[in-house]
Amino acid sequence: MFLKETKLSKGTMATSFFPGGVPIEGTNEVWVTKTNAGSPPGFYEIFGEQTATESGLLLRIVSPLNKSNYYKISSFGLAGASSEYIRINSAEQFGEDMFFTTTNPDGSGTVVTGLSIEILEVKSINKPEFTGRFFVKVNEDASLRARILAAGAVANTKYVRKAYEPAYYLEGSYVNTSFWRDVWIDRDAIGGRSRLFIDEMQTDCGRGLNQRYGTGLSGGSMTISYAGGYGRGATDKGISISRPALV
Repeated sequence: MFLKETKLSKGTMATSFFPGGVPIEGTNEVWVTKTNAGSPPGFYEIFGEQTATESGLLLRIVSPLNKSNYYKISSFGLAGASSEYIRINSAEQFGEDMFFTTTNPDGSGTVVTGLSIEILEVKSINKPEFTGRFFVKVNEDASLRARILAAGAVANTKYVRKAYEPAYYLEGSYVNTSFWRDVWIDRDAIGGRSRLFIDEMQTDCGRGLNQRYGTGLSGGSMTISYAGGYGRGATDKGISISRPALV
């Protein structure tokens, strides 16, 4: 029966994706804008509301130079504080074919521009080349499940990434206000501001406080620091915002 199946595109939607739903290796969901009367159009404008209720659909991520594999969609849902996003869940985790979606293959950095999501439906079509040919349908019984379907169940176990925290190596001297106020709190591809890093940096807190130095990798040990702390520093009001979650 698979020989007669054809993938038919329901449309392609240009999107930059959103925190929590970036298609990177090891995750299994993407978030896209639910509706947008302007440009670019949202999910409802491209695919229609009915699509979010259908089953048996596929997705893939495309760019001008790359295309991911096809992934079966397991469910649709809503995401965001105001349900402003459509959450599309894949039946399996995304693989290395998603390396092209961010500036760094591991999913860190930023989301590249020019990405789109394509949704497809699978239909059985009686093509002329199959006319007069017979196909055998095998009933699934206990013997088939035990000897064939379950044979690679353990070997093919896959784990879905539920949390992700990139680890960086930071070295050099950082004493300028602009670094701590702007660069330090930049979001990465998964929307996080807090991050772990191997620490070989020199800081200058000013106001008569001692400078501190990270040793990085030295003598069989390494210094690990967390760029989250107990909030975000501001030159006019000290530390603000409550302690963020690690992942």
